[in-house]
Amino acid sequence: MNPKWLGLLRLAQDAVDHGSRAIEKVHLQSAQRPFFVLEQIPAIAGTVQLVHVLHDALVTTTYSAVRLVNRSLIGPSHDDD
Repeated sequence: MNPKWLGLLRLAQDAVDHGSRAIEKVHLQSAQRPFFVLEQIPAIAGTVQLVHVLHDALVTTTYSAVRLVNRSLIGPSHDDD
């Protein structure tokens, strides 16, 4: 592959990787406040805690999958392409 195109692809790949990490962090932080409020209600606290754990696990898994696919598109970084 042309080194200029490869460099551009790696730049885009890096942007997706760092961007998805930043968005994941914001996503988890944004969801934390309503979960915290709901977890203070004794009648639903246990269920909300379970949903909170599942939510966070699914968010983390989803963003990890985005990064995995992103890395697989052009392969590992090396200069013999």
